[in-house]
Amino acid sequence: YQVNTSTGLLSLVSSFPIPTTTCALTGSPAAQTCTVRVAPSGQFVVASLGSAGTVIFPYTSTGGITSTNATLISSGSTQSNPTGDFSVALDKNNFVYIARTAALAVYSLDSSGNATLKSTATYSSTAVPRSVVLSTSYGYVYTSNIGGSNISGYSIGTTGALTSVS
Repeated sequence: YQVNTSTGLLSLVSSFPIPTTTCALTGSPAAQTCTVRVAPSGQFVVASLGSAGTVIFPYTSTGGITSTNATLISSGSTQSNPTGDFSVALDKNNFVYIARTAALAVYSLDSSGNATLKSTATYSSTAVPRSVVLSTSYGYVYTSNIGGSNISGYSIGTTGALTSVS
């Protein structure tokens, strides 16, 4: 969308295909949030797609999404073990933080949008992360957890490693 800065009205500029799997309800307890974020670096648009995983599009501030050839990070969902990616956050170093059914996964993106898993924090079956945010300094990441009715916090190492904070 393009924003009219005088009126705030939106105009559709273009749309891009994503995997055919929608943000289907998965997990226990069942809950759903799917998010779209622009990387602070200005290089990518990333969307969480529930059981379909997470999709990464190349992006520029002047050209928008520059290719329909997206990178897909699988959520690992199977018929016998349904999982999903429900929220994403990105930092200025192109690390992607994905709130999954039972984990917080950290991936690094190279300049082409290829993703490499850097670390994973696993959760108990009662604390299911559904939303993820970063501190303004990008030194901490937090998830809100349904089922556990709490918030988990982690400090972020230079390589994307997570350390739980009390």
